[in-house]
Amino acid sequence: MSAIMNDMNQIHPSMEFADGGFVTTTSDLNQFGLALSRGQPFSDHQTLKQMMAPQGKALIGLGPFIGETENGIEYFYHFGHWGVMLFVVPSKQLAIAFTINQGEAEYAQFLEEILEVVLF
Repeated sequence: MSAIMNDMNQIHPSMEFADGGFVTTTSDLNQFGLALSRGQPFSDHQTLKQMMAPQGKALIGLGPFIGETENGIEYFYHFGHWGVMLFVVPSKQLAIAFTINQGEAEYAQFLEEILEVVLF
């Protein structure tokens, strides 16, 4: 039995998740990430602070995952459903947005390779 791609019209891109079908380019997503790194996209600074606060014991805020490198650099990131990722390092005012168009892509490995070049 061979694998056959079903009609893509059967997939609703919004998936009825929190983003409601948010569509953008990697360039615009990167600009949003840079604005987040500077605390700019929200008129109330508390909104960003609450968004980045870990929820319970999990290292996830209200959307982004939160982490820290071995040398103490704090960062946050979020994977999109369609192979999109946004990675932000506020202390460096750095944002990296990318897409991977492979179903079984190694996102973490790809990101680690980027970070070794950019942060270390």
